[in-house]
Amino acid sequence: MVGVAATALAATDASAGSFPNVTGRNLHGEDIAFPKQFASGKHNVVIVAFTQKQQDLVDTWLPELAKLSATNKDLKYYELPTIKKMGRIMRWVIYRGMRSGIDDAGARSRTVTLHIDKGPFKSQLGIKTEQDIFIFLTDNKGRVRWQSQGVYSKEKLAALKGKLQGAAGR
Repeated sequence: MVGVAATALAATDASAGSFPNVTGRNLHGEDIAFPKQFASGKHNVVIVAFTQKQQDLVDTWLPELAKLSATNKDLKYYELPTIKKMGRIMRWVIYRGMRSGIDDAGARSRTVTLHIDKGPFKSQLGIKTEQDIFIFLTDNKGRVRWQSQGVYSKEKLAALKGKLQGAAGR
């Protein structure tokens, strides 16, 4: 499985930096602009993936993020499949394939496909490889407050919860 070897990287605080200005389309066909979308939640967790094979890695995080958001009304979470720019027909094919695989309305709202020039996006977020997934915690203005890489672990979740608790005390 792609990305498994890099999962030992520790979660880190990200005291500087902000989420890039990008627009994508969720699986309901709605255009969603980031970081503007982050204003709807005090805290936002974003999972960035680059290949379809990485969905297995993304799926390791989703149950825990669902539990976390159920107990924290100020937390929203998103999946951002991030794909290079391509023609309209290819975007439609990819979008239809993704949509057909997800029946849950909430998941369709949270899954926002980005068809972008990935270089500036990755550079702004400090992403050095597309061989793994990346997880970011942002505030409602899009400032990155924490980040991690790879498959879910209890340690990474504890670090995320710790950062959320610290932010709640402000």
